[in-house]
Amino acid sequence: MTKEMRNVYQRILDIMNEVQYLYKVDKAAKGLPYKFISHDKVSGALHMPMVKHGLLALPDVIEFEQEGNRSRVKVKVRFVNADDPKDFVEVHSYGFGIDPQDKGPGKAISYATKMCYLKCFMLESGEDPERDNIDYNNEDNLINETQAKTLQALIKNDKDTFAMLSKEYGIKKITDITTNKYGEITTALKLLNSKVQATPAPIKNNITDEAYYDQF
Repeated sequence: MTKEMRNVYQRILDIMNEVQYLYKVDKAAKGLPYKFISHDKVSGALHMPMVKHGLLALPDVIEFEQEGNRSRVKVKVRFVNADDPKDFVEVHSYGFGIDPQDKGPGKAISYATKMCYLKCFMLESGEDPERDNIDYNNEDNLINETQAKTLQALIKNDKDTFAMLSKEYGIKKITDITTNKYGEITTALKLLNSKVQATPAPIKNNITDEAYYDQF
């Protein structure tokens, strides 16, 4: 007898029948003020049932934004019938990851992917564990030492150029520049340097020579 070919929706229902509830991790175990379901716990619970019923999950980041210490992504997860790749459904979700270093994108992707799994299989969800109790800062961080050196090289110790930046962005030194302005300033300085034949407009310099050279 030929085995019944089940479509993607039937396979999702089969998995829903097997995985009906996920227990949240106790808040005290992680030192957090709430219980939650982690990305790994959700993935682990679904892994074997998805293998058993021939269902693939293919995550794809389709949008990404970085604002200060917060990463924002939009993720699309395609659930595919392994026996018929043309038979699939897609689920979208947004995720935010807040981290002072470089883990924000990974946290955001993990959270968004987890939410796609939870919503597709109608599993109970908890609070966002990827947040790590880090307060969101809507102001960008200051540039790092490498970025400061890049700008210094573009300024070329030119007093008028630094005075222009000081007036335009309200800064007293290079390291006062925020990361959300770094790209804009870098582009402007490169454009200014490329115009070797252009005569810059005179700019009144309100910074003393001593204060200026202290910035480098």
